[in-house]
Amino acid sequence: MDVTVWLACNGHHLKGSLYEEMFVQNVLTRVRELDFRALSAQYRFMDDDGRTRYCDFVIQEGEGVRIAIEVDGYDKRGTGHGMSRSDFLDWQRRQASLVAQGWRVIRFANVDVRDNALRCAELLGLLLRDERSKESHSRSLEQRIRELETAQQLKVAEERASYGEERKELELLKAELVQARQTRKLSQEESRRLEELEQAQLQVKMLERETNIMKTTIWAFTLLLVVVLVLVFQGRVPSNDQAAATRAQPAPSLAGSSCGQPLPWGMARDHVGKVVAIAGPVVRVGIRDDVRGRPVFITMGQAFPSRQRVDLVIWQDTRSEFLALLEQGLEGRDVCAFAEVGQRDGIPQLVLRDRSELKLR
Repeated sequence: MDVTVWLACNGHHLKGSLYEEMFVQNVLTRVRELDFRALSAQYRFMDDDGRTRYCDFVIQEGEGVRIAIEVDGYDKRGTGHGMSRSDFLDWQRRQASLVAQGWRVIRFANVDVRDNALRCAELLGLLLRDERSKESHSRSLEQRIRELETAQQLKVAEERASYGEERKELELLKAELVQARQTRKLSQEESRRLEELEQAQLQVKMLERETNIMKTTIWAFTLLLVVVLVLVFQGRVPSNDQAAATRAQPAPSLAGSSCGQPLPWGMARDHVGKVVAIAGPVVRVGIRDDVRGRPVFITMGQAFPSRQRVDLVIWQDTRSEFLALLEQGLEGRDVCAFAEVGQRDGIPQLVLRDRSELKLR
């Protein structure tokens, strides 16, 4: 099945979405590894609360290859303000449900679909190969084929007209098994490239947030400048005595002394050995099962393997202190950590032991 046939059968599911149509035409057609028979649009599923949900696209080959794809914009609801807190929590619950059901979720920003289609296609192609080349995928296809062949052999001749759909599924599974057996595993370099591309997708979301924060800051600064100019022209500039009195007052607390006046995450490496407040965006939260003590790593700033990052560490014996906060979902949000800045392999690292040491901003 080519893209023209697929669109004729499934185009109505795109509901006139410009970016979803662009994703099909500009990205999916460039993924040589893709069999359009395995692609579905507006895939219906039930979340953990029993609510009906829809995913923009899914690629499913047997039970082994299950890739869920979302095409997102900053302002998906068209409100002009991006995601609210409730939207963000709803989005996280929705994604958690897909992951719990065995889907590997990948998100593409509208701007990348429009401007970086080749990179999106490369990422999707590597991901599809990575999933398809797993031995467990081939085994699951072989098992399902055996089940269908056995079922067909048990049916009597007069019933054969009733299992045309099973024959179609059997033919498709056999074709997918051939693909799986012919797919070579990713090389070390390709695996590294796949991780790099996945991390780039996360960075797009963070850049969108930072851009809007910058716009807000510029407007606030402009407003402050206007107020100062108004005071000057109205003759309300403080007198020399007032200025002297102001200078005599205690200086405000230094940056980094609290989460009310934190240092930006990029300055953490300049304060190793000091107890300071560090603030920045969270790009990843994960549990390291391969490390003794199973710590939670909260990556701030830029994602691994970039060395321009800050790692916040919560060890298993104190994780219960932070459980309520972690369950809210931290990825994509700004936090402040107030603890001693250590260093591991040249990367700033703050070990958090008390709930008061980590705050949402």
